[in-house]
Parts: sequence; structure tokens; C-alpha cells
Amino acid sequence: MTIYELKVFIKLKLPVDFFQNPEFLSKNINRSFLEDDELRELHIQDGIKPYSIDFLRHDGYRKDSFKAEDEVYFLVRCVSFEIISRMRTCLEISNRLDFEVLGSKISTLKPKFIKSLYTMSPAVVTVSIDNKAFCWTKEDSDISELKRSLEVNLKSKFALYGGEFNLKESDEIIDLIEIKNHKPFIFTYKDGQIFAYRYQIYFAENRYAQNLAKIALALGVGEKGSLAFGFARVGRES
Repeated sequence: MTIYELKVFIKLKLPVDFFQNPEFLSKNINRSFLEDDELRELHIQDGIKPYSIDFLRHDGYRKDSFKAEDEVYFLVRCVSFEIISRMRTCLEISNRLDFEVLGSKISTLKPKFIKSLYTMSPAVVTVSIDNKAFCWTKEDSDISELKRSLEVNLKSKFALYGGEFNLKESDEIIDLIEIKNHKPFIFTYKDGQIFAYRYQIYFAENRYAQNLAKIALALGVGEKGSLAFGFARVGRES
């Protein structure tokens, strides 16, 4: 599987703090889609999007809050070269955005074996409690439900964008989940709250699990990857 990664260098017109990342990035990317009929149609469609977005970053060091005029970057990953190329063009030509695009570049990732993934931006996982959907939290659910929900989500992404592959009953997918923060990050979005955690997820070595790990690297861990949640990198092993 080839994963396409777009790095977009920008100068902010507004200050952005850590908890504003999802709304700020998704709002501006959706605005840029107005420049392209196919991307506009993609935006209004329900369901899993074929791309994921990272939070704002600064070269050289970690920073969670940015001021207007700061020069930063963000990453987008996608399974389609056509879509990510269209996204790049729209971001560069749009005059509707809360940032100025200084430059961009597309590179490719071709991972062979993934032992683990670490979520650079907090990941969102929803579970059903009494037939209602809630964000998973350590207080309200257990790790087995988290594992089940993550695997169901990855299977859905793979079915849409990864191709066909038959799962054997004996195939394990996720071997271990490490929760990296004790309490959830709480984001406000559209008058509601989103609870999210950072995870390191260890994948089994079988072919099916490895394919799901690659789709997670492309489209994010958990849900709402198009809102910049669950953007992942290959884990650094201690």
C-alpha cells in the first residue's frame, strides 16, 4: 500500500491553541474544497473520508499554542494521489482561509512492517451504551470494548479503501493498547464535547493485521480523522 503525505507550510492569520486544532483545521480545509467540485462533493458525503489530518506543528520543537503570524505546518495523509493533489491545489489557490500557504510538498510512505502506531494527535473512539453512542473513556468502559471498537473501525476503513482480504477466525489484530494519558483531552466541537486519548497500539504480525495497521497510518486511529484526530506515526520502540 502506498500512502501519500502532504506537508503544508503556512503563516497563521489567527492565534490557535491546542484545543482549537480540530475545528480550525477542518473548517479551513473544508473551505478550500469549495475550489473543486469533486472535493466539495466529498465533503458533503457521510461516512469515512479517504484522508487524515495532523495537528499544527512547528519544526524543531513541540508547541501547543500558536500566535498570529507564526509559521507552522500540518500534514495530510491520503490513499489517493488524485485526491491529495486536488487538496494541495485547493489549499494553495484559496483566498478564504485563516492562514497563508507558504509552500507544500507531497511525499510517499510505503511501510513494510508496523509493530506499533502512536497517535500524534489524540484519538476518538465511540462505543454504544444503552443504544447510544459515546466517546470511550477509561471511567465508563473497559479496554476490551476499546479494542473491539478500534478493530471494527479499522475493518470499515480497509473495506472502503484498502482492498479485499479475508479474515481468518484465528487472526489477531491488536495485541496491546497503551493509553498514554490518565485523563481524556476534552475538545469542544459544534456545541458538544469530544473526549480523546493518545495511544500506542501494537499490532499482530499476521498479514491481515499488518494491512489494517497500514490503513490506520493512512487514515488515522479511531474516528474523526478528517477533524485531525488520531493521526499516527510508526511507534518508537524503547
